Amino acid sequence: MDAVVDGRLSITFVDTLPIYELLGKFKRDDGSKSSVGFSYRLTEVVEQDMPWRKTKTGIKKNMKKDQVFIVIDGIDTVQWKTNMENCITKGAIGVLPDGNYPDSLTACVTKDKNFV
Repeated sequence: MDAVVDGRLSITFVDTLPIYELLGKFKRDDGSKSSVGFSYRLTEVVEQDMPWRKTKTGIKKNMKKDQVFIVIDGIDTVQWKTNMENCITKGAIGVLPDGNYPDSLTACVTKDKNFV
């Protein structure tokens, strides 16, 4: 968790085009309920944004879904408490409409969800 906040683990987002940006990150230090959260936003809606499919007339974006790959670099710099898979794969995703949200929103959401 510290590695996400202090930058040893870098988080990037991959899609067909570079259309996502990291907004914030927050570590919840609360004993067995400790967790880390990060927020990101879609910066542009493009036809090639995954998932999409080719049609006879071009590309058709599925506007009911979105797909983004989260890339975590620096995993070799971290001493894992249990193992990497347990730490990285126990997560949750939430979605908000695009808008201007305060930086503290990532902290609020991280404190609101328990992964126990």
